[in-house]
Amino acid sequence: MEGNPSKRLLDSQAALIGAVLKDGAIAGEAFAAVPDSDFTTPAMLELWQGCRALFLDGKPVDPVLLASRLGENRKETIVDCLALAPSAALWKAYAEQLRQESAMTRLRSLGVDLTACTGPEEGQKLLEEGLQIFDRRVGPRRMTLREGMDSLVTRLAHPETKPRYLPCGFSALDGRVRISKGKFVILGGYPSSGKTALALNMALSMSRSYRVGFFSLETDFPTVFNRVGACVSNVSYAHIQDGDLTEEEGHTVREVAPLFRLDSLVVEHASRLNVQSLQAAALSGRYDVIFVDYLQLLESDLNRNASRYEQTTRVSMELHRFAQDRGVAVIALSQLSRPDKQQKKPRRPTMSDLRESGQLEQDADVVMILAQDADNPESGDRLLFIDKNKDGKLGMVRLAFDGETQRFSQRIRQEPPKREWQPPKDRFKAFEDRDPLYMPIPEEFRK
Repeated sequence: MEGNPSKRLLDSQAALIGAVLKDGAIAGEAFAAVPDSDFTTPAMLELWQGCRALFLDGKPVDPVLLASRLGENRKETIVDCLALAPSAALWKAYAEQLRQESAMTRLRSLGVDLTACTGPEEGQKLLEEGLQIFDRRVGPRRMTLREGMDSLVTRLAHPETKPRYLPCGFSALDGRVRISKGKFVILGGYPSSGKTALALNMALSMSRSYRVGFFSLETDFPTVFNRVGACVSNVSYAHIQDGDLTEEEGHTVREVAPLFRLDSLVVEHASRLNVQSLQAAALSGRYDVIFVDYLQLLESDLNRNASRYEQTTRVSMELHRFAQDRGVAVIALSQLSRPDKQQKKPRRPTMSDLRESGQLEQDADVVMILAQDADNPESGDRLLFIDKNKDGKLGMVRLAFDGETQRFSQRIRQEPPKREWQPPKDRFKAFEDRDPLYMPIPEEFRK
């Protein structure tokens, strides 16, 4: 038995089924934790599904009832399962062993398929399938009130375990928006508003403490790194792009480049990419946070006849689920719908302007909208409106943008724009007596 992998696999499947049959009290938790795909033997899968059918019908998960349901020819197998499970209390150990062994069996099978594949597309699909084998998105996780409160008290008693947030690089923004691993963030803006430049500034800041993947679906490698080079060296982007640097600029770039040779920031470029490939790449890259530039260019697994609204809705839901299930922060850039040219009084963009799906504002933990300062467009200032923020305050952060160097910096004075704007009304129903433009200023800016 020791040298026969298929026999060991049969033992772990049978032992788990035997444990459930010995103690029906564990049935619900076991069915939620173990997917059908872990059972690679048809006979064992039939028994597992039969046990679950009894449970869902409100009947006891009992060997006699199971034999009656599946037929006389299954009695001997049911008896063998009961004999292989000395104690129902060990069911979690059986489930873990089953998970590991079934994963290895499927990986070996994929290895055989890879040697026989006829093209790169088929090979990529098989590799993505392999990366998903260990993805355990099965059923909800459980924690009682007692466990939750004990965990809270323990965490508060040890300040060193307090939550760590991803640094955006601007203290006024970090003081309002708490982005942690597992969050889904939308950064919206009109074309040429500076979304990509701001995202690269944020990615550089986060890469000092975390592993960051920047998925560029529109901009190629040279353009991305031209922007990064201009930002970190404070040298003209146009000069870097054209390769026409002054002697002083060339010296500056050479001096600053070694300081930013970080393997923790990885740029991944693909003109066409679907959500499944993105997730596989994010997992294989072991990223703590990923940027997607931009969301509307991602393809979903829906039929090509699906509308853009349906495609974007599916992409949003999948990115949100991926962030939650895998503990990866997802910061997705989003285009905005074009403003109505016939509108007499210009208005600042809001969440409702996110292009092609209202699902974006529904799924996101944070929604930020980047816009030019309409009152003083020559200043280069950008207004970053925080329109949705589950764990913090709404408001606005004023940033200075130097297009020449693709660099964002924070304005010392965080005054609101002169033209009136109203945050989403439903978030302020309880604060009707409060000026919606009021936003506390951090102490370091009260000068």
